[in-house]
Amino acid sequence: SYLIDKYTYPLLIDKEEGLWVGTYYGGLEYVHPKASNFTNYTKSDYRNSVSGNIISNFCEDNYGTLWIGSDDGGLSSFNKETKQFRSHEKKDAKEKRNVHGMYLYGDELYIGTYSTGLDIINVKTGEEKHFASLQGADGNDYGVSAYSIYKSRNGKVWIGTFSNILTFDKNTGTCNREQSTGGVVIDIKEDKHGNIWCCADEGGVYIA
Repeated sequence: SYLIDKYTYPLLIDKEEGLWVGTYYGGLEYVHPKASNFTNYTKSDYRNSVSGNIISNFCEDNYGTLWIGSDDGGLSSFNKETKQFRSHEKKDAKEKRNVHGMYLYGDELYIGTYSTGLDIINVKTGEEKHFASLQGADGNDYGVSAYSIYKSRNGKVWIGTFSNILTFDKNTGTCNREQSTGGVVIDIKEDKHGNIWCCADEGGVYIA
């Protein structure tokens, strides 16, 4: 079968080797490893559903729960056994999180947003920490948007913003600027030698 939306964002192969596809305005698509047809999950106001249709990122925790970030509906999760979605947005919030960066390390889910800072959720306990802005240890304010997140093998948390590559200390809630960039840092990865590679939408690739 074919995808309901031709514009795709993230891809994920889960622990059962099923394929999840995030789309732009078409919600989630899933295909079982032994099936040929995609199942589509879209936002609905009338039934249990994913919280948004512009899927920016997702990951699977150690308990089999799928965590889904969206531009238009914030953060939600999906229990694959019960087939139930759950929104993780506060009902009294003025606006839902516009999720871009997402990284899971152990039980800690780091969530980077556009305009509402950084959140860390313990997926086991549900405890959440919110950092409204990216405050520098040097006294500078590095903004309220965390576009990409990565935790390297040495334990450092790397954050890509609209113009900087930062490292974040969750104990102090402060950042250090490692490098400035020519554009939005859209992805961060580490190679086998410990080099941190950062890709920006303008200015090319940076090694931090």
